[in-house]
Amino acid sequence: MLARGPDRAAERALFDGRSLTGWEGDPRFWRVEEGVLVGESTAANPCDATNYLVWRGGEVGDFELELEWRFPGGAPGNSGVQFRSRADSPATVAGYQADLESGPDWTGGLYEQDGRGVVTRRGERVVLADGGAKTVERFADGAELLATVDPAAWNRLRIVAFGPRLSLEVNGRLFSETIDLDAARAARRGVLALQLHAGPPMRVEFRALRLRPLADLVVPDAPPTSRTPPAWIWPAPEVADGQTAWFRRGFELASAPARAELWISADDHFEAWLGGQGVASADDWMRPLRVDVSSALRAGENELLVRAENDAGAAGLVLELSLEFADGQRIVLASDASFETCLQPSVDLGQAELASWLDDAAPWRPAHVLGPLGAMPWGQLGAELSDAGEAPAAETIHVPPGFTVQRLHSARPVSEGSWVALAVDPRGRLYASDQYGGIFRVTLAQGGAARVEPIPITLGEAHGLLWAFDALYAVVSGAGEFTSGLYRARDTDGDDELDQVELLRAFDGDGEHGPHGLVLHPDGRSLVITGGNHTALPGPFERARVPMTWGEDVLLAPYADPNGHAVGITAPGGWIVRTDPEGEHWELVAVGFRNAYDLAYSSAGELFTYDSDMEWDVGLPWYRPTRVLHVVSGAEFGWRTGSANWPADHYDSLPPAVELELGSPTGLVFGTATSFPAPWKHALFACDWAYGRIHSVFLEPEGASYRGRHEIFASGEPFPVTDVVAGPDGALYV
Repeated sequence: MLARGPDRAAERALFDGRSLTGWEGDPRFWRVEEGVLVGESTAANPCDATNYLVWRGGEVGDFELELEWRFPGGAPGNSGVQFRSRADSPATVAGYQADLESGPDWTGGLYEQDGRGVVTRRGERVVLADGGAKTVERFADGAELLATVDPAAWNRLRIVAFGPRLSLEVNGRLFSETIDLDAARAARRGVLALQLHAGPPMRVEFRALRLRPLADLVVPDAPPTSRTPPAWIWPAPEVADGQTAWFRRGFELASAPARAELWISADDHFEAWLGGQGVASADDWMRPLRVDVSSALRAGENELLVRAENDAGAAGLVLELSLEFADGQRIVLASDASFETCLQPSVDLGQAELASWLDDAAPWRPAHVLGPLGAMPWGQLGAELSDAGEAPAAETIHVPPGFTVQRLHSARPVSEGSWVALAVDPRGRLYASDQYGGIFRVTLAQGGAARVEPIPITLGEAHGLLWAFDALYAVVSGAGEFTSGLYRARDTDGDDELDQVELLRAFDGDGEHGPHGLVLHPDGRSLVITGGNHTALPGPFERARVPMTWGEDVLLAPYADPNGHAVGITAPGGWIVRTDPEGEHWELVAVGFRNAYDLAYSSAGELFTYDSDMEWDVGLPWYRPTRVLHVVSGAEFGWRTGSANWPADHYDSLPPAVELELGSPTGLVFGTATSFPAPWKHALFACDWAYGRIHSVFLEPEGASYRGRHEIFASGEPFPVTDVVAGPDGALYV
């Protein structure tokens, strides 16, 4: 059961600071002045109808857009940023709009132009259900949020659109969030545009516009299984610096696939389209992308189109498109000589000219094969293809003498996704969650065969699963279809099928540093949950064991991470909380973690976690390695952003029980419930996704806490483990 973590495509600057290249709008109102985009109407040049500057660089789907805006001079102004919108012309744009104004009403809210009007006001979280029903939750005071904005000064707007979730942030604070599940009205793709509202004279300015496509990108270890390995291809064996090459492959499908994924890399840059819909782009050939492209394919004729650019030296494109249909049939298209390709002329072509050239004048010819995947100078991009898409064979996993490994099931990447959490019910059945999809039930039969079936409930993207109190609890760290939070799924009619899903508490945070694992408290009456440092505390709390007096508590200004990681994330960082089975009463247990993924209680009732490191800080004075921590009541472990981490010997910080090496901590469980011999029976098993291993940690009491040592219990190449549980048969399930 292999899992792979998320990644993002490279940022793209939408404005060159000098011209309106890539944009379309009325030149009477839009221009570039001193490095900024200006939209302006005057008494002599009034804007009688709302006008737009439309970005013509393609449609956006799941994306993150950041820009700066202002209404200079303090004059009245009304503007906005359209996204996932329709634009027949710059005068007729309709769709979602991030509202901006110099007045008191609309900044940071979501408006739907020529649609549902005001959707979400500042400080609101709105869910639009299928059929139009609207649920509103207020998470902040709108006036307090507006107080952080000076319309006459530069302000930063951040729009994140991922699946149905639309989040608007201004100056680093969430101003509104919308979950649009109304199938008849929700938009999943469309154009970007800037608005100049009709009315009195006004001036609005924009700068620093940067787009980062999200598009369910995952960095895989290897492409999906195929009969023929993909090949590196280019228009000709002779490669020149600065070349731009186009590739296309048409194919016809009898029906739309149930699921489809594109695995792709290009040396040095690429953009890919399916059926005219942009699906992926990247600038690092060493990190191939896996993209869910199910929504871009249809029954009938389809075309995959790719543009690849070479900066210097070697050049090539390699890809696989893997399709799976409802009847289980699989089709794989791999890059080879069947692709048509051509080189783009060096002259600049406008959008319309380029489209015309590709359709009518491009000298398409069969691609030249430079070599199979694995050929130099690129080498293997991950595992050998013979193992690609498959869990490693049992005999490749190294364990101590006397232990055996059995492969029960290999999750199919296309139809079953990437499994990141496990739970076991009283009947010995396993539950597994796809990081980007639903939940599966795994029934083990005699001889080790496994029957895997999806659970037909609206629940998924869970990082933590637990069967307790006759229900399946899930901690969802959703950045797509599902809201992050603590959920409970129950069987209400006694037919052994989960049929009711409840959101017990929503969490503000998602993704790799969102909310994660949960375990049953030793009292058998409550749940204990952990969340990463990008997740807000899930209060209010009826009780806090930690004095809530934390702060940014270093005397000198800390060094922020130059790559932008966790910049602006403040104390207390990651947390551990406790709640009752109904999710009604909440207690803060401990804070100061970086990104602890899971929890485990020892046979003595002591709580432990396995916290992550910041690998980019290796060698710096404030670096802290991955650590097993004894989580005592009210603990503060001192994670702070950048260089402000508390040293392990800080008087106010608790030391680690064990320091491990570089790694990516994931699942955690004690061997107490296994049938393992000593010393493993009492060991803490800690999973490391990055280096493909499971540590066995042996803890001994020392004073009021514990110290320990560790060794490798299981390892493989690859063996990216994400979770581990003890089964009722005494075995560990990974």
